[in-house]
Amino acid sequence: NVVAFRFLIEEVWPIVLRERPDAQLAVVAGPDAELHWARHTSSAAIPDTPNTRVLGFVSDVRPLYREANLVVVPTRVSAGTNLKVLEAMAMMRAVVSTSSGCAGLGLEHGQSVWIADAADQFGSAVLALLHDEQLRARIAREARRIVESQFGWEQIGARQRDLWNELLPRLEIRIRKGTA
Repeated sequence: NVVAFRFLIEEVWPIVLRERPDAQLAVVAGPDAELHWARHTSSAAIPDTPNTRVLGFVSDVRPLYREANLVVVPTRVSAGTNLKVLEAMAMMRAVVSTSSGCAGLGLEHGQSVWIADAADQFGSAVLALLHDEQLRARIAREARRIVESQFGWEQIGARQRDLWNELLPRLEIRIRKGTA
């Protein structure tokens, strides 16, 4: 995440601010962000960047998604399930992501996400989506449709059941609805 943050702050954000000096960025850095920053960089303090708020642990990210026009995922290396992308999609927010930031989710560039790996492309994508409210809304709606149809609990449960049936074909596995 330090690599992603540096990519965003050092390479992408200056491109955005040149054209949109009023743009605001909120970064959820998680607990002990300063400790991780110091461990992985030669600097003790996270850089103070114009128009940027660096937040530590956030117990409820929904208010941040509600106030956002756009969500950026500058992840350079994927190491998980990219839940931040699914959260943004569920909150019906358009996402600009690197290809590794949304890997494995089956999203389509320009339809359900905007994918850009180079800093100039990423910055241009952010600016384009900030400028074009209709495009941003269309991508956000398609993202929400996908998250509802493919990543709801029922769909995840069905995929898990299918995996169990494939790996353990002799067992009859039934998944029942939970009750109080």
